[in-house]
Amino acid sequence: MRRFVLRVAAVALALVALPAAADAGWMAPYTGNTQMALPVTLTNQGDRADGVVNFAVYDNTDGSFNSFFSTGFKNALGDSLTNNTTEGTFGSLSGVANSNYIYVYQVVNSNPVQLLGSDSALDSLFLRAQGSLTAGGWANGFIFNDGTADVGPTGNQRLGHEGPDFDLLVDGIPSETAADVGSTINVNTLTVVSHSSPNARNIAGLDLDTTFPGSVTPAIQFDYDAAQTGKYTYLMILASNQAPIYRRGTISDGSHTDGDVPLPSPEPGTLALIGLGLPLLGWGYVRRLRASKAVAAAVAQ
Repeated sequence: MRRFVLRVAAVALALVALPAAADAGWMAPYTGNTQMALPVTLTNQGDRADGVVNFAVYDNTDGSFNSFFSTGFKNALGDSLTNNTTEGTFGSLSGVANSNYIYVYQVVNSNPVQLLGSDSALDSLFLRAQGSLTAGGWANGFIFNDGTADVGPTGNQRLGHEGPDFDLLVDGIPSETAADVGSTINVNTLTVVSHSSPNARNIAGLDLDTTFPGSVTPAIQFDYDAAQTGKYTYLMILASNQAPIYRRGTISDGSHTDGDVPLPSPEPGTLALIGLGLPLLGWGYVRRLRASKAVAAAVAQ
C-alpha cells in the first residue's frame, strides 16, 4: 500500500510540474475571450453581459518577441515602462523581450444600456496575483486585430464568436479559446495593431499589491479611463517566465463580475511543496490503516 501511494504521489507531482507545451507564437489554448455576466434582475433584463476580457498569450521561448511585434507596439509598451515610479509599471522592454511568456489583455464594455438601470462605466481589471512576473505595463494606441477587423469596435467586440457564451463560474474554462472545436479565432492571423478612436480608453495605472474587491485574495489591478457601453481599452501586458494556467479575473464598474483568464502558473517551488505533501499524506493514511487493523485484531482476540 505504501509503495502504491508513493507512486501515485510521484506521478501527481510530475504532472503538476509539467509546463504548458506550445509552439512559439500565440498559444491557441490561451487565446480567446471571457464574457463576464450579471444575473438577471429587475434592472438588468435580457442580455446579461457586463463586459468582455479578450486575451492572448505569446510563447516567447524562442526569443522571437522583437521580430514578431511591430516597432510601434514595442515603443508604446516601452513608454509605459519608463514611468514605473508614477504609474506602477515595472520591468523594462528588454525584460519583456527576454521573458518566456507575454500575457496580453483587452477589456470591452459590452453591457447594453438597460431601460430601468444606469450605464455603469468599467474602470478596472483585477487579475489573480500568483507566480513571478518580469514586467508589467501597457500599449496605449494598440488593440487586437483578429485577422479580419480590429477587436473592440461595435460588431467585433471579442476574439471569436459574438454569441452570448457567458462565463459564470471560475472553473478554468473561459468563454472561448482558439483551441475550441468550431472556434473562429485564428492564432496565425491574430496581431496587435495601431488604433485610434474616441471609443478607445487609455490604461492609466498598475497596482501589484492589492486585493479583489470585497476580498482578501491578492490581486493585480489595471486601471483605465472610464469605459461606458461600447467603449474598449487599449492593451494591458504582463510578462513572466512561468507558463499559463486559467485563474480568476474580475472587471469592475461599482459591481464586480468574474471569469477565467490566463495567468502565470505558480512558482515551481510552490508546486514542489504540493508534491512533497502528497507522499506525506499517503504515508499518514497507511499508518492510520495499519493502526486500525491492529486495534481490530486486538479486539478480536
